[in-house]
Amino acid sequence: MPVTIPVHPTRPVIKYRGVVDFHNLLRTLRQAIIDQGYTFYESGHEYKMGENGAELKISWEGTRKISGFLRYSLHIFIFAREYRDIDFVKDGQKIVLQQTRMLIEFQGTLDLDYNRTFEKSKLLLAVREFLLNYVWRKKVTGTWGDDLYYTIYKLHRIAKECLNMESITDSSRYRVL
Repeated sequence: MPVTIPVHPTRPVIKYRGVVDFHNLLRTLRQAIIDQGYTFYESGHEYKMGENGAELKISWEGTRKISGFLRYSLHIFIFAREYRDIDFVKDGQKIVLQQTRMLIEFQGTLDLDYNRTFEKSKLLLAVREFLLNYVWRKKVTGTWGDDLYYTIYKLHRIAKECLNMESITDSSRYRVL
């Protein structure tokens, strides 16, 4: 079984209530995932009509193979309640925006030995444990974990910019990815 290590002790979350261009948010996040070199998957999409508006659940996954041993995985979960379209006039043109209550969760994991190279014998499993716990420990927690950590926060910042939130942070501005 591959070793999966979460990058964040708690998941970065965005809670939002208001009017948003929901389709622009989805398009921007999807493009940002692809621009970072990840393979994009939409693993789930549910749409239910309710009495207060629609309920929408979207699950996205992205994977990026770094080597035959290491793969970055990111998961984004978008849950929108009371989702409804609103006609809005901006600069004399009528545009359709969405009013919603929304929760966006981001999660990143390091998938080590995802090809199961070290699972052919008990000796190879012991070698893998030794490498992960002693030889590559700093690389796993430092270098590899930091790269994915800052990628997740970059996506978090992009989502905040699309929602026009005030507390825009950029923890990766000095980091080259």
